[in-house]
Amino acid sequence: MKYAFILLLMTAGSMLYGGFRLTQDGKAHANIVIPANAPEMVKYAANELADFVYRMSGAKLPVSTDKKAGNPIFIGFDTDKFEVDQLKIFCDGKSLMLTGGGEFGSLKAVYAFLRDQGIFWPYMAEIWLEIPQKKTIACPEINLVKKPHFPVRDLHNFPKDHARLFRWMAFSGWRYRSQNPPGTLQLSSMLSRGIRPSFGSHCWAFWATRKALNEHIEWNPLLNGKRTPPALSGPPWWSHSQLCIGNAGLRKHFINNMLAYMKKYPSARILPLEANDGGGYCECDLCQAYGKNGSDRVFRFVNEVAEVFRLKHPEVKLKVNAYGNHEDIPSFPVAKNVYIWVCYNERNYTRPITDPVNARFYRRLKEWAEACPGQIVARDMGVKVFFKDWPHPYDDVLAEDIKTYRKLKLAGFFNEGLFPTPLTEYLRINLAWDPDQDVKELTGKFCKGLYGAAAEPMYQYYRLMNERIAQTGKNLDTMTTIAEFTAPIAVKARNLLEQAEKAAASSPRHLARIRFEKDNFTKLAGSVNMWFSCDKDIINDTIRAANKLPNGSFENGMKDITCSTPQYSGCGKFKYSIVNDHVYHGRKAGCITIEKAGWGRMIMTAENLSPGKKYAIAAAVKSLDGADLMHIWYKNGKQRAIHYRLGDTRGKWSRFVAENITADSEGTIDVYLTIHNGPDSGKVIFDDVIIVEQEYLPCR
Repeated sequence: MKYAFILLLMTAGSMLYGGFRLTQDGKAHANIVIPANAPEMVKYAANELADFVYRMSGAKLPVSTDKKAGNPIFIGFDTDKFEVDQLKIFCDGKSLMLTGGGEFGSLKAVYAFLRDQGIFWPYMAEIWLEIPQKKTIACPEINLVKKPHFPVRDLHNFPKDHARLFRWMAFSGWRYRSQNPPGTLQLSSMLSRGIRPSFGSHCWAFWATRKALNEHIEWNPLLNGKRTPPALSGPPWWSHSQLCIGNAGLRKHFINNMLAYMKKYPSARILPLEANDGGGYCECDLCQAYGKNGSDRVFRFVNEVAEVFRLKHPEVKLKVNAYGNHEDIPSFPVAKNVYIWVCYNERNYTRPITDPVNARFYRRLKEWAEACPGQIVARDMGVKVFFKDWPHPYDDVLAEDIKTYRKLKLAGFFNEGLFPTPLTEYLRINLAWDPDQDVKELTGKFCKGLYGAAAEPMYQYYRLMNERIAQTGKNLDTMTTIAEFTAPIAVKARNLLEQAEKAAASSPRHLARIRFEKDNFTKLAGSVNMWFSCDKDIINDTIRAANKLPNGSFENGMKDITCSTPQYSGCGKFKYSIVNDHVYHGRKAGCITIEKAGWGRMIMTAENLSPGKKYAIAAAVKSLDGADLMHIWYKNGKQRAIHYRLGDTRGKWSRFVAENITADSEGTIDVYLTIHNGPDSGKVIFDDVIIVEQEYLPCR
C-alpha cells in the first residue's frame, strides 16, 4: 500500500501543478534527454513518452542527447545500476529521471509514469484506452524504485493486430507473450515493443522436426508394437503422439536443434520443452529403462537439456509443464534453470485454490513449490471454463490466489483462458506487480478511470457479479450453471447497466465501454435460452419439413454424417451408432458411446444455403449413465467453431437452439454434435437436428 500512497501524492501534485512540469498551458516545458549511444529500446521509450504527452496536452516534447537542456527528462541513464525488471522514477523538482534495469527497464519506467498520470489501458481494444486531457502535466518530488513481485508475467492472447497487442502488453506491465510454436511468429515486432516471447508448451515434435521423424522411424514412439511417424503436413507439436526419448540419437538431435535456434534468435530467454499434447508415450524398453515412470522419464530428459543450456546459454530458462503423465514430482531434483508450470485442469474457479474443493490442485502446487522454490508457475487452464466475451466474475478469487502464489514463492502465474475481460486483465497485471493491493479498491479505480460519471453503477455491477458467483460456488461452464447464476440477479444487473448508460449519455467513449459490458451480460443471460427442456419444445413438423440437413433425423443411418475422433493421442475412444430405443422424434437417433474419456463428435453439413442469410440450428440431446459436457458446435466457413455446453441431462431430453447464424460464402454451415471430456463411460443421444431459415422459428 506504500506505493499506492505515493501514487496519490503524484496525482495530487499533478492536479496542483506543483513540482516538475513537463508541459504548461498546452506548451512544452521540458526536454527529453537520452544517452548519445542510446539503444533502440531507449529511443522507443523516449518516443512513447513524447507521444502520450502530446495526446494528453497537445504539447510536443523535444528529444535530444543534450544533457544541458533545460528542465531535462532523463531516460535510459544508469541502467546498469538496476536489476532486470526494476524501474526508477526520480524527480527533485528540477529534473525527472525515468530508467530501469535490463533491455526494457527504461520503457517500463516511462509506462509506469504515464499510468500514474492517469492513463488507463486495461484492454488492448481502442475503446479501452483512456488518455486524460490536461494542458499542464506535472510531477512532484519523488524517489521511487519498484520491481514487480512475479518475474513471470505471461499472457495468453491471440488477436490479429499484433503490433497493438505488444504495445498494450508492455504499457500494462506484462513481460512475456505465450504462443505456439517457438518459430518466428511476430518475433521482431514483439521485441521492438518491449515484450519477450515465452512460447507455448507442446513442442517435442517441433524441435525434432517432422522430416527427421520420418527419416528416423526409431525416434517415434512404440505404441502397440508399432512406430508411426507424423504426417508431413499439419502442426506436429499438437497432433502427433510423443517421442522415443530413451533414444540417445534423438536426444542429441533435439538438443542440437534447440542450440541452432538460439544461434538464430539469441534474444530468446524462455524455451519450451513440454511433451506433445495428449498421450501416446513410448512403450519401448529404452524408454522404460530411461525412467521408472512418466515424471522420471520426462524430467530426466529435461535435466539433460538443461545442463547443456546451463553451460552454453545460462541466460535462458527452459519451460515444461507438470501435466498429464508427468504431473508428479520426479524422484530426483529438477535443474535450477527450468520453470515448471503446474497445471490445473477442471478446478473450481469460484473458490480460492486453498479451498477444500480445490484441495487436490493446491496440494500438488504446494508440493512442487517446496521441491523447486522459485521455479514454479501456476497454470490455470481456464480455457475449459471461460467463454468468449462473457463476463468472468472471478476477481475476488483471483486476488486470493495471487496472494497464495506469493506465499508459496512462485515465479509467476499464467491463465490459459483465451477470453479475458477488461477488468480481469487489469486486476491480473496489477496484482502481479503488487499482490497486497485490495481488489475492491482496484475495481473502484478501474471504474473511475474508465466510466467517468457512470463509475458507481458499474462498480456495483462488478461487485454484484462477484458476490453472486461466490454464492453459487459453480463454474459458468454449462448452460445449467449459467442459468442458476443469472436468474436471481438478471433484473438488478440490467438496471445497473442502464443506470450507467444514463449517467454516461453525454460521453461516447464511456458509453461504448458500458455497452461492451452490457452486450456481454446480455449474451451470458440470453445463452440459457439456447438450452431448454423438450417439454417446452418449439420445433414442429412445419419446421422439420424445412430442414436443410439431409439426414438430421438419422432415419438414413449414418449417411451424410461424419463420425470423428481427432487424430492425436489422448483424445478418447468412442463408438458411433444408430439406436432406436432412445428416440426423440421419428424412429432412429444418433448415439456416441464413451469407451475412454476424450473428444468425440458427429458432424452434419447443410449445403446450398443462401450466403449471408440468417439461419437457426436446433438439436435434441439426452445424456445417459453420467455422460457430461455435451457441446453443440457450428462452423460457417473459415470462422472458428463456436460452442455451447450442456451438463448431464440425467436421461431427459433437452433442446438446443442457436439463432441468427450466417451461412458462409459457399452456402454451408457445419454442425458438430460433440462429447468433450466426461467420464470413461456413458452415452449421449442426438436427434431431430435441424438447420432452417431464421424466420421459421417462432419468437421467444
